[in-house]
Amino acid sequence: MIRTLLIPFLFISTLTAVDPFLVAPPDDAQIIIHNRILARVNGKSISVMDVAKKMDLLFLRTFPQYASSNIARYQYYEASWKQMLNDAIDKELILADADENKFKVTSGDIRQEMEMLFGPHVIANLHQINMNIDEAQRIVEGDIILRRMTFARVNGKAIRSVTPQSIRQAYDAFVKENPVEETWTYRVVSIRHPDEKVGAQTAEKAYTLLNEQKTPPNELSKQLKGEKLSVNVSDNWTHKSKEISAPIMDALAQLEAGGISSPLVQKSRADRSIVYRIILLNSKTEAGAIPFSQVENQIRDELISKAIADEGKKYLERLHKHFDIQISYTDDFEPFTLRE
Repeated sequence: MIRTLLIPFLFISTLTAVDPFLVAPPDDAQIIIHNRILARVNGKSISVMDVAKKMDLLFLRTFPQYASSNIARYQYYEASWKQMLNDAIDKELILADADENKFKVTSGDIRQEMEMLFGPHVIANLHQINMNIDEAQRIVEGDIILRRMTFARVNGKAIRSVTPQSIRQAYDAFVKENPVEETWTYRVVSIRHPDEKVGAQTAEKAYTLLNEQKTPPNELSKQLKGEKLSVNVSDNWTHKSKEISAPIMDALAQLEAGGISSPLVQKSRADRSIVYRIILLNSKTEAGAIPFSQVENQIRDELISKAIADEGKKYLERLHKHFDIQISYTDDFEPFTLRE
């Protein structure tokens, strides 16, 4: 099967599906490896042991706290080996391409990568997974080649393919699919009193306090007191025009940002009593399109990700056709068993 994206340690995203956290780190269980050839790529064999060594490196890097637990490692092996084999086949194809094109890495590059992966105590950390320095260096060298070849053959080409013109075209399509509707952010002051005359007088006083004396809305209840009087101030609401009732929409349409409407007389839906409402417009977003500057980076990243996936798939397809690949295991093969 052709996979689409090539990076070192391709399987890192699926490691989190393995759950070694439920097992005790130290144990006496023994992993039995049934070593045999799983595949041949361009004449080079990939064995169960090869796959196990690659998984050991990644396991140590990802779950160092469980390095001494064979049970945890066995669970990881069981969940990971087929995908790791597929990744190893892809890796060998890319290494074959690198070898054909005389691509090399320096010993300094390998040493720096080893220190980054295993810290200052390289030998001690490798000892935990029964791997010697030569084996680790060969795997690390392959990962460096993989990363650099991938950038040269896939990532670099994909990045160059994303031009200002293609970003602008993608933006135009984005705008059509994501139109910005007219929205309003506002608050509502609601005033109720059983006596409509008192309610009307209180609403006018509230309007004066807000509009002329610049009283903060949340301070109205302190200024407007009376028996059976109810003064409520809503939080800021943000609604699209089509979500707003006609009377409130009419009031908002006459306001600028920061504006205050004169009192509206309405009937409560709950009990049909008279309610006086004052609308305070905080801000308005005009209908139109999201500005290009706000989404340019997002669109570029999405285009690059898609281009990398497409170029990666094409690259692997070419390698699968160019080099010989032979799979030599059956679906019922179990490469690892646990002896407790």
